[in-house]
Amino acid sequence: MKQLYAILDQCTQKQRLLKATRHFRDGIYHRRLRHDFEESESKWILKIYNIQTHPWRDNILQILSWVYLLLTFFEPVNRGESPYVSGTRTYYILTGLELFILGVSLI
Repeated sequence: MKQLYAILDQCTQKQRLLKATRHFRDGIYHRRLRHDFEESESKWILKIYNIQTHPWRDNILQILSWVYLLLTFFEPVNRGESPYVSGTRTYYILTGLELFILGVSLI
């Protein structure tokens, strides 16, 4: 608590209002409070934290996990199956979709 009061003493009225707004949003979204954003110079830390803790992210990841599971039905039986040979349009679409799902899940 002492650190919080020390940070609040150094903040302007506008910064205190922004901090209170962020704490209110954290309470609504059931996120834990973070006091280290005020000490950081980078705005990217706050943006990444908001993306990682947003409630829509969990829903999107759940939908993408079901899509990823359904992609197993489109996998070829063997390497030589004609629609999935490297260089065809179907191959690029399925590979791109798989890479997109894996990329979103890593964020």
